[in-house]
Amino acid sequence: MKGLIIKVFCGVFSVFTYFYGVSQSVGISETLITPDPSSVLEVSSTTKGMLIPRLTMAQRDAISAPATGLLIYQLDNDPFFYYYDGTQWSKLCCTVTGTFSCGSPVTDIEGNVYQTVQIGTQCWFTSNLRTTKYKNGTSILRVTDHTAWTDADASSTGAYCWPHYDSTAYAALYGGLYNWYAVNTGNLCPDGWHVPTDAEWYTLENFVDATINNPAATGYRGTDAGTKLKATSGWMSSGNGTDDYGFAALPAGSKPVTASWNSPGNTAYWWSTTSTGTDAWLRNIVSWDARSRRDAQPHGAGFSVRCIKD
Repeated sequence: MKGLIIKVFCGVFSVFTYFYGVSQSVGISETLITPDPSSVLEVSSTTKGMLIPRLTMAQRDAISAPATGLLIYQLDNDPFFYYYDGTQWSKLCCTVTGTFSCGSPVTDIEGNVYQTVQIGTQCWFTSNLRTTKYKNGTSILRVTDHTAWTDADASSTGAYCWPHYDSTAYAALYGGLYNWYAVNTGNLCPDGWHVPTDAEWYTLENFVDATINNPAATGYRGTDAGTKLKATSGWMSSGNGTDDYGFAALPAGSKPVTASWNSPGNTAYWWSTTSTGTDAWLRNIVSWDARSRRDAQPHGAGFSVRCIKD
């Protein structure tokens, strides 16, 4: 049997069969059609649409062992079409109209708005990421105590916290502190943006301070990249910068894997996506030094994230 045609009218199904070759196609229509031989199923209508399963995010996440390519429409938490990519649910996205111009604002999946700035050949966010969801709509694990933070590291689970676990005082100002496992998903920044590589951080540093001319050097480097990138207020110990390029770096501090904090006010750390063993490269600016610092820290630590345009 070549194919099976199902004609639908007035809620009644009439079945017609026809013979063509050796394979089978199925057609569903309001009028008699011959399914295209390249399709296993053809749905045809000029007056109606087709509905696929509509689920809440909780119902979606409860699907056991979803097949790669499984498609649903999600009813809440950024409603849209989502498909399972073999690892996680991803938004079936997006047709972008128009051309983005650096300097225009960018909105993440939760509606947080970020200003952008052109620095040399790169376009950067002017504030730290503060999303609590990956760009596909999946919630990032929020940690509110030291034990849970250590547990997330032990299981290599993507997680975030607010500085000192205090969203009221710090979320809007400093953004979130994310571990590298969250960074490594590739899903933190909005579509069209990404967490910078170690090489992209070097490009920024070299542009603002040409005396930083060795990408492999570690520790404090150059002359005054830190001062040029720091905001003109918000730093303790007379550590404010000149913010020559609009990067507006603020001292969000960090969450080490251990229980201690590097407190907000004096230090700023940003992840790169570039891993080195069980550590990853980052950039660090402090209130008491004019330079910037390149260092590697454990994947389980919590640092700020700045997004850069693809």
